[in-house]
Amino acid sequence: MEMQDMISPDEAGEQKEAIDMLIRSIDMFSDKDYERLLAQVSGHRYFLGRKLGHDVSWQQAAYSWMEDVYLPISDAMATLVTSSSFAGKQRADVFFNLCDHWYFQSKDAGKPTDVFASTLDYDARYGSSIGRLLARLKGFGSDKDQKNQQKAC
Repeated sequence: MEMQDMISPDEAGEQKEAIDMLIRSIDMFSDKDYERLLAQVSGHRYFLGRKLGHDVSWQQAAYSWMEDVYLPISDAMATLVTSSSFAGKQRADVFFNLCDHWYFQSKDAGKPTDVFASTLDYDARYGSSIGRLLARLKGFGSDKDQKNQQKAC
């Protein structure tokens, strides 16, 4: 049974409207990214509701996700290091991979980590070309340097 089967038709409509709004308003995403965006906003909605102590609408979650997840990662992706690390790759794919990397680094650290440090670490580990080299020259990409990276940012 899928998640969509467990929600009311009204909530399904609100959910679809929120995700469609993201696809229309952010040029990085297309209809093929619907399921990944749905998973992102759904998780964000859950944790935001827990943090605030009340239910959060899909529209509220979508706007919060744009502010707290999309914008910081999008800004980090705009750097020369990241854009050269993943030249020719689909921006949405890089974005979702960075989301996962940032989440797991924060989870491992037991607290939110700096999005730019996490992005540079991702560049150093998985990027190619000059971007990977630049990130490594900045000291990113090795587990032993992770504590120093968090202090530096």
